[in-house]
Amino acid sequence: MNHPLLVDVEQAVAGGDGAARQSMLDRVTDLFVGVADRIDDDQVEAFDVVLHRLIGTVGPQARASLSDRLADIPNAPRSVVRDLAYDAEVSVAAPILSRSTRLDEDDLVILAAERGQDHLHALAKRKSLSERVSDVLVTRGDRSVVHAVAANQGARLSGKGFETLVARSRTDDILRDTIGRRSDVPKACWPALRKPPAPVRSNPAAVCDEDEKRIAAWFAEDRITECLDALAGFSGTSVDRVRQAYEATAYEPLLYLVRSVGFGWGIFKLFLLSKPGPPPSPEDLRGAFAAFQAMPVATAMRVVTVGAHGAAPRTPR
Repeated sequence: MNHPLLVDVEQAVAGGDGAARQSMLDRVTDLFVGVADRIDDDQVEAFDVVLHRLIGTVGPQARASLSDRLADIPNAPRSVVRDLAYDAEVSVAAPILSRSTRLDEDDLVILAAERGQDHLHALAKRKSLSERVSDVLVTRGDRSVVHAVAANQGARLSGKGFETLVARSRTDDILRDTIGRRSDVPKACWPALRKPPAPVRSNPAAVCDEDEKRIAAWFAEDRITECLDALAGFSGTSVDRVRQAYEATAYEPLLYLVRSVGFGWGIFKLFLLSKPGPPPSPEDLRGAFAAFQAMPVATAMRVVTVGAHGAAPRTPR
């Protein structure tokens, strides 16, 4: 392949400043993208050599732009793609890691085993993942990575990989639900994915510090669904009713539920602060605190019990 543009590359690499080298990289990339679907392997290799010379002379922003442009091209220059995938800058590596089909499985395994969590998260988004790659991701990945693999229907996992995934779901209800929606879960894993019923606590004294700590931790992780499920279980009422109380404009319906199971003000405040809509004002919180302090647990239990049997609770006068 002969093209006048390629004659200028050596001069740009040898004597050009940063702007000149980036401009040259853009021009060569434009040329490749324009002809990629019409050239043979030898011509792709020629571009590979030229682009490889240039990417070592430009900054991460230029490399990231190149990575994004090459990621979806089936015959993108292989050594350039590989260099971009191994780049320490996640902005450079991510487009290739998540989209390019030019990386070998061995490279994907090495990257999954050695790179940081941001790189792993990009890998987890690939349209397809082999068992070898997925197994490494669910072993090394943080919560975000593991969730992405579990939700990726194109990610295949070995039996051992599923065991690892299921084991990590024991303290993560969202992950367990995500795994349960997969069609390829081995039968041996099914029992571990069955969600145990939330504990029903008719006696407020049965609510202990550990329960409150667990719910507070869920709020910290923005796991609102688990908090609502737990409140439903502790109060012996339906999840739908709890969600209606949570989403209501007034705080009283939620107050009855939280107070009926003996939770403290700290938990009620967390529910209030996480409610949809604008956050409560300091004055609203003071009013809620006063109402919480004034509400007898026995009264709250009676209201919740009546409501559970179909009657709408009334605000005491």
